[in-house]
Amino acid sequence: MRYCRFCVWFLLSFFLSEGVAGQDVFLPAEGESSVAEKNLKLEHWFLRYDAETRFTEKVDLADSILDLCMDIGRYEEAAGYWTQKASMQEKAGSFREAYYTWKSLGQALQYGILPVRTEDSLAMTASLQMVSDAMQAGMSQEGIEAAYAFLHRWPDASKTMLASVYSNLASLYMYSGRMEDAFYYHRQALSLLPLPVEEEVLVYRNLAGWFFASKQMDSSLFYLMKIRPLVVAFPDLNLDFYYNNLACIYSELGQKDLALHYFGLALAEVDKNAEKSFRKTRILVNMSNMSQGMGDVALAEIYLQEAIALSREIGYKEVECYAHEDYAALLYEEGKLQQAYRELHAAYHLRDSVWNREREEVVYNLRKDFELEKMQSDLRLAELANSQKKLSLTVLSLVIFFLLIALSVLLYRLKRGKQESDEVIRDIQEENDFLAKGIETEKQRGADRSMSNAYKDEVLHQIQEETALLQETVRSLSKDEVERACARIARLAQSGSVENRWKQYLADFEATYPYFFVNLEQKVSGLTRSEKRLAAFLASGLNAKEIANLTGRTPRSIGTFIYRLRKKIGLGNEVKTSDYFEALREESVSGRK
Repeated sequence: MRYCRFCVWFLLSFFLSEGVAGQDVFLPAEGESSVAEKNLKLEHWFLRYDAETRFTEKVDLADSILDLCMDIGRYEEAAGYWTQKASMQEKAGSFREAYYTWKSLGQALQYGILPVRTEDSLAMTASLQMVSDAMQAGMSQEGIEAAYAFLHRWPDASKTMLASVYSNLASLYMYSGRMEDAFYYHRQALSLLPLPVEEEVLVYRNLAGWFFASKQMDSSLFYLMKIRPLVVAFPDLNLDFYYNNLACIYSELGQKDLALHYFGLALAEVDKNAEKSFRKTRILVNMSNMSQGMGDVALAEIYLQEAIALSREIGYKEVECYAHEDYAALLYEEGKLQQAYRELHAAYHLRDSVWNREREEVVYNLRKDFELEKMQSDLRLAELANSQKKLSLTVLSLVIFFLLIALSVLLYRLKRGKQESDEVIRDIQEENDFLAKGIETEKQRGADRSMSNAYKDEVLHQIQEETALLQETVRSLSKDEVERACARIARLAQSGSVENRWKQYLADFEATYPYFFVNLEQKVSGLTRSEKRLAAFLASGLNAKEIANLTGRTPRSIGTFIYRLRKKIGLGNEVKTSDYFEALREESVSGRK
């Protein structure tokens, strides 16, 4: 039929056109030709609208057809496409857009812009749908105003329409937090029972939602169970909302297995009809809330991401906005502030299409909490950075301190080791010097003893010879002659041995200690020959008894000589005679004067 009309309008435009050769027959010439052209274009759009399957393009075509119908006065068709546009938006879940479409239709009917035969019934339908769509979109204030406008204009409407208005008005009050007002209108709706099946299901479902919001799960479950026989009797009813509500109740009651079962049934019911895809987004959001309550945050995030993706795909901006906000709140609780901010920012982009006072307050509070948390987080990070910096400086200071201590200990040990090695070397040198001195002393003493023994042997040999000679001649000598011979032998032994022995000893001593007597004269002048000889004996390490044997004196007389020598030199009682003369001898060995 539409194709035939299109052909008729095409022919009319052809014959009515006054174009010349080369002129486009579709261009209008005067007023009548312009109307014909618009009608032709309209028929063309009718065909495109019937063939179009994409939601956005079909809504745009409905807008174009509606405007053109209003322009050329085809009001009945304009009203039909007006309602079709709103219905398409409702099927796609764009309830906010649908609300404004119904509102514009009602205003056009109210002010006479759209004169149609069914004006009153169409206006009633538009007003009723405004209440329903506002409730679906969460537009509490707009929905309440639309509901009161309907009750004021049509107080004698049918029980079915009044029950729908009362039930939706109760839900709108519930969304606004006015639970008592909501329960009042739920009772008003209950008072109108019995109703047709769909309206009765709506009343029971909304009342179950009120008890669910009031945390009265048993009562909520009771009214949902009233829907069950209606669902069984009328299988064409939408079951997804029924299963979804049951799943939410069992989730709150802690029966997670039953909740998952009914969520699965709800998803399966939605998948049967592509036009119900927008309801799947709400089911996914509810499943996310349940998973979050179970502590499975990862699964909750997956459900929210699916809800966001599906809402964006079908253009269901209301649920997409709410899902972004729920996802931002979930990320915020996990401490993922940057991701939470991105999700919140995505919700802000949807503001123009889904904004209302309740959501504005929710998002404002969430953003305020986010900014406060971010500020506190930045402050904590700054404090942590400062504390880490202080800790690093402290650790660095301790490391430097311990390194300095270790370096000091190492230097001390090196210095101490050097000192100890120097002391060992010095001890070894002193020991070597002491051994060398001892060797020299023993050599000198050996030489002195050898010299003394050799001289003694020589004197003894002379005495033996004299004694043997005396024995041979003793018989012929007189007693006086014998005595004289013995005295000669004694003098020989005494004078010859001491004098010669001293000379020989003096020569050897001066050869060994060339500066001894020089140094002695510098310290004490005026020493006699006997005192020098005694000093040489003492410097050689001989004691009084040994000196007495060498000199033929008694040890006592030698002790007296030593006492006189000490007194002359000026030695105190604390200085040993042997130490003094040995030190003087060592100076003579080193060549010091």
